[in-house]
Amino acid sequence: MSESVSLQFLINDILKVHHTYGNGKEFHNKTTAIISKFGLANIFFEVFEHELEKRKFIEKKWNSCELPQLTIYEDDNITLKYHFFIPVAKADNQNAAYLIHHHGSYILSSHIFYGKGYKTIEFEKEILKHKDKSYSLKIKKDCLHKYGSTNIVEEHIPHVIFNVSDLTASIALWTSSEPIIEGESRLNYTLENDKFIGISETDFIEKVAQYQEFCYNSELHIKTVCYFMQQNGYSNDVFLSRILREINPDSFWVKWLNKLKNNEYIKPPCYNSSLNTLGKKIEINSIRNLCKNQ
Repeated sequence: MSESVSLQFLINDILKVHHTYGNGKEFHNKTTAIISKFGLANIFFEVFEHELEKRKFIEKKWNSCELPQLTIYEDDNITLKYHFFIPVAKADNQNAAYLIHHHGSYILSSHIFYGKGYKTIEFEKEILKHKDKSYSLKIKKDCLHKYGSTNIVEEHIPHVIFNVSDLTASIALWTSSEPIIEGESRLNYTLENDKFIGISETDFIEKVAQYQEFCYNSELHIKTVCYFMQQNGYSNDVFLSRILREINPDSFWVKWLNKLKNNEYIKPPCYNSSLNTLGKKIEINSIRNLCKNQ
């Protein structure tokens, strides 16, 4: 694959396909080969620099439950980002990294371009609610979303991804298949006493914010982006020197961009607790067995 391809060229290719096919699944099918090319180092280096030029990005306060991410392109129809998945220290790849959830009316194409990938389970859209307020879910897909693969998650499909052993990065292409309903709170699912239990997104946010480890201004997210760039050989010292002169000296970015500029080793990022599963261990075989026996 040629390193000479440009960021704008790839974005234009995406837009041409969208002009023909619109927001639906056919658009995602037709762009699979294009989005993989955003995994070239010269492309994500350019995106990284574009983001650092934005005051809004530099001043963003990441909360602990967010994925570290860089925005490649965004308009009213398309969102294209790099997502970074951080390992959880006391969890292996048999444990869920997030609650079972769906993306509402959004369709997602996810291409793994860095790291080993992660195990994932997708469920059928139709979910049965019982009188005891538990739920029955049926497995639709159970696979390893591995390096070099692209997976399309359709709208309203519940799914769960499992902990990564090392930092993993994906290219995420989003479109919405229908108008977004403002204020709509999705229902997530967790495991309690061998049952699937629902928890609204609003309740999840309220509960996770009570954990001591939770914060609204996470340095770990900034470290993660800089670690990724260092691991891939980013070395534009002139650019970084200028950015460091322009940003607030109290910003977490100062510490990590200086390490990146000075080629000072950045340790691999890691979560110390399972915030995104509310501290629960949700094991892959527990999900499989429960779905099998319902």
